[in-house]
Amino acid sequence: MLRIATFMTGDNYCLLKKDTPGSRRKVIGLAIAMTVPVLAWLISGFLLASKVLGLGLLSAIITGITCSTIIFLLEKMIVMSKGGGLLSFFRILMGLILAMLGSLSLDEVVFHDDISLSVARMKVLQAVNASDSARIEFERLNGYQDIRARIQESKARYENAESDVLNEANGTYGTGKVGVGKITALKERKAIDRRIDLENTYAELVKLDSAKAIYIENARQLALNTFSENGLLTRIKALADLVKSDGWMMFTYILFTLLMLLIEFLVVIFKSNWGITNYERRLEMMEKIGQKRMEILMRDASPIYDPNFSNRVLNDANQFIIKPIKLT
Repeated sequence: MLRIATFMTGDNYCLLKKDTPGSRRKVIGLAIAMTVPVLAWLISGFLLASKVLGLGLLSAIITGITCSTIIFLLEKMIVMSKGGGLLSFFRILMGLILAMLGSLSLDEVVFHDDISLSVARMKVLQAVNASDSARIEFERLNGYQDIRARIQESKARYENAESDVLNEANGTYGTGKVGVGKITALKERKAIDRRIDLENTYAELVKLDSAKAIYIENARQLALNTFSENGLLTRIKALADLVKSDGWMMFTYILFTLLMLLIEFLVVIFKSNWGITNYERRLEMMEKIGQKRMEILMRDASPIYDPNFSNRVLNDANQFIIKPIKLT
């Protein structure tokens, strides 16, 4: 157990196995604290890839292992670091980011069915929006506004011509003669021509409406076919819509976020609040001794500044060289 713990934390196993029980206990505790977020990301990464993204078993396993390996390396870097202002800020920032990402992946797995319903609504809404956009674009490109204006104008002209025919026939307008005379026949032919113009304009509109229906249907089908129900960004947006629309969903989302936040900061909390052990004091002492030795060697009276120092070292070293034996 201790050997595995030292591998995870980057400590020296040979020094630690001869140290105090408290020192060994702290290293093992930090290793266990590292295991919690690593396992959490292993499971959530696998479930996210398999249940949410719809990947195969092998791809899901690779995704889970990759996520857990990255988290393991980051946690190991935190455990091996000594600390500092900028490093502490980095720890907090990284913990917040990982907690939010971990909460998203966990929510995507736990609320899979609810999110799928929200995604289905988004798909329908996207198809409707695509249809509306296609209709507006088609009518703009084909001058629907002008055609509708022409229809209204032709309709008004036809109705006026029909009214003139009736008034001319009953003697209330025009010549004042009752019955169908030459003027009435002339006005009737004029009304017929205007009706033909109105019908032609209507036929043009009907032809365009048929082409518009095909255009809108193609746009709707394209929107449905290109909509990715298993897309991660799509499902995150669906989750955000659920959180905004449902108070209980928001409460649960906050709980999962806090849970992942505690998991991500578990190593930092243990490392910061666990007392200094004898093993850590020994390492600090070794660093100080090494620093003192370097300072002594860098002094003016140090042997490395003696010109004959290197010659003496070489002569002493030659005494230990075993000369080859000559065979006669």
